[in-house]
Amino acid sequence: MSVKARLVAVLAVILLVFTGAAIVTLVNLNAQLPKLEITESNANTVATESIPLMVLIKEIKLDVVQVQQWIGDISSTRGRDGLDDGFAEAAGFAEKFAKDVTTARTLAASLGLDGVVKALQGAEAAFGPFYATGVKLGQAYVDNGPEGGNPMMPDFDAVAEAMGTSMDALTAKVEEATQVRLDSLQHSIHDVQSSLEGVAQLNLILTAIGLVIGLGAAAYLFSVIKGSIEGLLADISHISNHDYTAESVLGAHRTDEFGTVARALDETKAALAESVEREKQAKAAEIQQLEERRTERLRMAEQFETSVGAVVETVSAAASEMQSSAKSVSATADQTSQQATNVAAAAEQASSNVQTVASAAEELSSSISEISRQVSQSTRIAGEAVAEVEGANAKVQGLAEAANKIGEVVALITDIADQTNLLALNATIEAARAGEAGKGFAVVASEVKNLANQTAKATEEISNQIGGIQTATQGAVTAIGSIGGIINHINEITSAIAAAVEEQGAATSEIARNVEQASSGTQEVSSNISQVTMAASQTGSSASQILDAATELGRQSNLLTKEVDGFLATIRG
Repeated sequence: MSVKARLVAVLAVILLVFTGAAIVTLVNLNAQLPKLEITESNANTVATESIPLMVLIKEIKLDVVQVQQWIGDISSTRGRDGLDDGFAEAAGFAEKFAKDVTTARTLAASLGLDGVVKALQGAEAAFGPFYATGVKLGQAYVDNGPEGGNPMMPDFDAVAEAMGTSMDALTAKVEEATQVRLDSLQHSIHDVQSSLEGVAQLNLILTAIGLVIGLGAAAYLFSVIKGSIEGLLADISHISNHDYTAESVLGAHRTDEFGTVARALDETKAALAESVEREKQAKAAEIQQLEERRTERLRMAEQFETSVGAVVETVSAAASEMQSSAKSVSATADQTSQQATNVAAAAEQASSNVQTVASAAEELSSSISEISRQVSQSTRIAGEAVAEVEGANAKVQGLAEAANKIGEVVALITDIADQTNLLALNATIEAARAGEAGKGFAVVASEVKNLANQTAKATEEISNQIGGIQTATQGAVTAIGSIGGIINHINEITSAIAAAVEEQGAATSEIARNVEQASSGTQEVSSNISQVTMAASQTGSSASQILDAATELGRQSNLLTKEVDGFLATIRG
């Protein structure tokens, strides 16, 4: 029987056991369905009818309490200060009491609770006198106070006690009926619980049986497979140790899967034994071929060493020459770069000096331009001074002429004063001749004479001043003429200076232009020297690169020599 068939049989047995357990469980659960339905019905009855009935009974009791509370409230306040709603509130709860009793009676009748129905009727009968007496009591307190209400208290206490007794009886009946329902529900639940526990125990027993069967079958299969695997490992160990003649431990006679494996291993051992024999024969032939190949390799190595060795030596010599040339070029480039650097420094210094001269020439040209401008301005001012001197000279000449005319007028005034003095003298003489009659005229003549004398003195003073003015005017005319000559001479000199300065400015501009050209030339020389320096640096860099390449070529040549030697050693080895 194959291993696969054994596994299928074990799994089938386990499956049958667990299937039987499941069927038994389902049958027992179906047997519990009627009990579960009864339990559910009892629970629904309690939830939808018994509990609502108990709630209604509590509401009825609360209605009675509220009626009594509001009647007591109106009795104590007597409806004063706005506290007159007690009768209305009591009436509202009385109406609610009637509705709650009607609903409870209907619910109790549907449950078949005749005792509860009768208790509800008793409570309803007791509520009428209770409510009526309470209203009368409250009205008596409102109308007459304690004197009217206190006498009615015994009557109200009696009906209130009867009301309480009926409510207690109602509560007892409802609690009794509810307890019966709850006991029935609890009994149903206990019955279902007991049945389910039995089903669980049976299911546990069947599961244990299935596990025992499964574990036993698994242990059996494990022992079978374990022995087969150990035999297989032993056969594989023989093959790995190149023992192809050992008997099969697994057993080729078996009819299961391991028998197939054992037969395959026997065939493998036979094939391997045949392969080993063929390998021995091939190895002998291979040794002969290897010897022939070694002889051929030695011949090829000699030929390779002859042909390649010369090339390697040539390359090494060329690399050495390249290194020497590269070093020489690098040294020359360094020297050229150094000389170019020195020339560049000198050119930079010359350029700096030329720039300094150019700056000085520009400043000199600017100064000469400023001097030229100042000289031109001096020439212009000198011309203006000449014009002013000529104007002043003309005015002084006019002043001299006016002084001469004033002198003529003064002379005329002097003549008039002399004649007036003479006339006054004549008048005085005539007044003396006239005697007393001419005294007044003599006084006038005396005054006229005095005035004539004063006029003569004044005119004499004026004449003296006019003479001084004329003398000063002549001196001023002479001085102004001299100043005019000097200014004209200065104007001629400044004109000559302006011409010389203009020529000097032109010469300075030419010098500045030449210096600027020299500066441009030195800058171009510096630029060319910089290019030479850069070219020398590039040459040095290229020479360094060539030197590095030559060095690398020499290193590669040495490495090639070593590799060729190693290759030849390998071939000859």
